[in-house]
Amino acid sequence: MVTIFEQPYWRAILKTTELDIQGVVNKAIKNGDSINAVERAIRDSLVGGRHPAVRANAMARTEMSAALNGGHQASMQYLEEQGVVEGKEWLSVCGNTTRDPHCAISGEQVSVNEMFTV
Repeated sequence: MVTIFEQPYWRAILKTTELDIQGVVNKAIKNGDSINAVERAIRDSLVGGRHPAVRANAMARTEMSAALNGGHQASMQYLEEQGVVEGKEWLSVCGNTTRDPHCAISGEQVSVNEMFTV
């Protein structure tokens, strides 16, 4: 049995949406926009409520976090090459919005190019 999301037309829709969102995110990064501004821009650019506000916020947070994490990782690699750092440590607030697995590994230390065990 083929599920609905395995139909070929979904790939085209998802790719188009991905490109639309990536364009908004790239512009926001260049402009230094906030997550809330990115959320509004995603909602505005994807017209007609195709993506409700909650989904737009999730996309904005995910994409902006990915961009921030990429920059952070590049900085860590540079600092490692300079002999300034040897690794990284996961620190979690462990608040009421923190996922349990993220809180559980707080304090874990790994090398700069190693992944945390989340």
